[in-house]
Amino acid sequence: MAGCRTFKQTFAIAAGAVFLLSNCGPKFTTEPSVDAYQAKGPGKKVRVEAYLFDAKIRLDGKPTSLRLELFQTDSVVALGARGYLGKGALKGRLTSDSIEAFFPTRNEYLHEAVRDMLFSSSCTHAIDPLDFPGLLRTLPDRMDLGAGLIVQREDSKSKLRRYTLTWPECTWRLEMTYDKRKAGWRLSELLFDNGTDVSFTARRRAHKASTRVNKNKFELSVDPQAIRITP
Repeated sequence: MAGCRTFKQTFAIAAGAVFLLSNCGPKFTTEPSVDAYQAKGPGKKVRVEAYLFDAKIRLDGKPTSLRLELFQTDSVVALGARGYLGKGALKGRLTSDSIEAFFPTRNEYLHEAVRDMLFSSSCTHAIDPLDFPGLLRTLPDRMDLGAGLIVQREDSKSKLRRYTLTWPECTWRLEMTYDKRKAGWRLSELLFDNGTDVSFTARRRAHKASTRVNKNKFELSVDPQAIRITP
């Protein structure tokens, strides 16, 4: 039961992170390349786009609050959660294909395909690929997201854009709010609900378009004795 619960908690974080990063950063390449990226500059720093979100997971009606940190290069994203199962309890990496996460306090780890994390547990049929990275600076109703996706705009304020995205074959619901900034539209709030027992909400607390962080943010060391979490 503990492993199942941890998977659901991780699912909520991962689903939220995937959508957050899909709307906040450049398109990923297929493989992480932090070493190659770092080799372009001196020292042990990596240039990233950084985000800090105040987030909340609700699992079976029980809420858990956390701070979600995201550090994004052109090919891989480092993520970490504070205030979630204790300090430094979650560290992970996300690419366009997969997510890896390690819970040192529980000695458990997760390695799943992103598509499986997002869709397989809440959709009755496979859905068309969605151009998530295309939402970087393009509002959902200004781009082609596929014939099956339903996009509803629900705002009335000129400096806010609020959308609900659903898919007829899936139980999940995605709500996104953008605010108008000097650089353009940026995602400020997000709600992901799988339609059953897991939801993830996040509100942007801080953002840096360009900063440098230690390369070890992207290094994930998993105990060989760690137990793999499965759905």
